Amino acid sequence: MPLNQGIYAKAELKNNKDFLVNVGSNVSVKKNIEDTKKLISNQIEEIKKLQEQMVLNLQKLTSQASLIEKEINELSKNKD
Repeated sequence: MPLNQGIYAKAELKNNKDFLVNVGSNVSVKKNIEDTKKLISNQIEEIKKLQEQMVLNLQKLTSQASLIEKEINELSKNKD
């Protein structure tokens, strides 16, 4: 069980039917196991989508950097 960032305590799970889920602003709500599983699945899917978008953005930036590098090389050749 996390106590603070990087600090954990051993704990025993006595009630595994309900979970407390942080919904923001230090507010938690009780959710059953099925709702909690759905929430985690949705979070995983969202992370996958964000990862795909980040890969696309990185590819675009890499292409732009390559074009800029070519332009710089051409400019430096023209000065010689």
